[in-house]
Amino acid sequence: MKTLLSLMGRIAAVFGSNAIAAIAGGAVFGVELWKSAAIAGVMAAAKVSEALMRAYADDGVLDKEEVSSAFGGNNKATIRKKAATTQ
Repeated sequence: MKTLLSLMGRIAAVFGSNAIAAIAGGAVFGVELWKSAAIAGVMAAAKVSEALMRAYADDGVLDKEEVSSAFGGNNKATIRKKAATTQ
């Protein structure tokens, strides 16, 4: 339950950070602010959710590295994992 709440909070943070960034872009193109924020937030949350679902589908477990990677983290384990797959 703690992990689920943490994931939901982080997804909400991704939604918010992308929505704020889109407000300026929407203003430039004449799109209503709430629409540009909603579209950007939903797309960002969907991208993270997709990465989490794909990681879970692989082995039925989400470990710290997979969660960090889904949120764009570049911790040492993620870098090692990427390096191992490219060799």
